[in-house]
Amino acid sequence: MRLNAGSAPKLPTPRAGADSLVVSANLRLVTPLKGGGYAAGVVDAARPVHEEGVRGALREWWRMLHAPAFPDVATLRREEARRWGSTTQPSAVGVRVESFDPPAGGGARMQNPAQGQAHAYALALLMHDAGSADKSLLMRVSFTLRIACPDALVKVEVERTLRAWTLFGG
Repeated sequence: MRLNAGSAPKLPTPRAGADSLVVSANLRLVTPLKGGGYAAGVVDAARPVHEEGVRGALREWWRMLHAPAFPDVATLRREEARRWGSTTQPSAVGVRVESFDPPAGGGARMQNPAQGQAHAYALALLMHDAGSADKSLLMRVSFTLRIACPDALVKVEVERTLRAWTLFGG
């Protein structure tokens, strides 16, 4: 199923209070951001970091970190759906990118790596053609992430998951 900007799913809004615990993080990407918008492989200039992508990365890391704790796949899937949602139930974890800080000048685009840079061999894989920079790459993106958790146990799990995602990527 394809979604466009007008039909994007509504996500739970993180809110502080008795029914919600919030995890906040100020993040800055140290590797180029490729894609991230509603159109595949294209950076959304107004909002390069989307909650859906962050939620997907966190969900994947949650699964890798917590799968061994469950006795079988059915239990893992049930508990994953309880936290991150499924096709039949909404997520209990709310993810919001509250502020986006683009680099000065609207974003530093990748430069042509073929100009004698030591890391040119690796960056060349990200280029579409030899003589131009890839316009779908954005560097030095900063944003504030707020994640609302339904209870203290899920908050601890989300903190561990966020730590793994920020340390190891995804």
